[in-house]
Amino acid sequence: MKNYALIPFVVALVTAGLIALAYVLDTATAKHLFSEQGFFERMSPVMWIAAGLYALWHVRGGGKAYLVLGLTFIALAMREWDHHKTFTSDSILKINFYKDGFGLEQLFGGLAALAIIGLIVATLVILTRYIIARRGFESRGGQWLIAGLGMLVLSKIMDRAPAILRDNDFVLDGQFTLMLLALEEGFEFFCPAFILLGVIYKYKSEAPQPLLP
Repeated sequence: MKNYALIPFVVALVTAGLIALAYVLDTATAKHLFSEQGFFERMSPVMWIAAGLYALWHVRGGGKAYLVLGLTFIALAMREWDHHKTFTSDSILKINFYKDGFGLEQLFGGLAALAIIGLIVATLVILTRYIIARRGFESRGGQWLIAGLGMLVLSKIMDRAPAILRDNDFVLDGQFTLMLLALEEGFEFFCPAFILLGVIYKYKSEAPQPLLP
């Protein structure tokens, strides 16, 4: 019998734990924990690297889809480490980078950005096809992937929520803002962790396929 309750319970437990940390810890400790120099921010790209290396290690047995997954996860880790603007004057993923003029920097930056976007789109197609078309949502792997992708979306919502609320004349106290920060940074860490678990279960459930058809 399939167990659909475990992963939602883990997600709820993680969410409750992050909220509790924001309120139980003293303000200075909580701000540091969920800051750009804190544990969750520093470990998030490490988790993406782990997911990427796992996928790349299983390319031979899992097929070329795992090559796409691995490269995408590595690219997301580089994004978390701000390498998307290491070799250029601004982020290659921002529109403003291309507005002030177009030269070699913008050309090569644009090609790199298109490659990253292509990888992300291909990854979403691979995971969506697995989760929906192949009924992966009924499996442990698909459920972990849904949880990870959901946390990715929620982390972006939490990132934008304070600014959106203030723009609509909502008054936010410091503790509530800190809670939103805790959820944002916590979800950014657990997102790749859950996706890694999903990819592991996905691989174990699939029959080995050659790299090329």
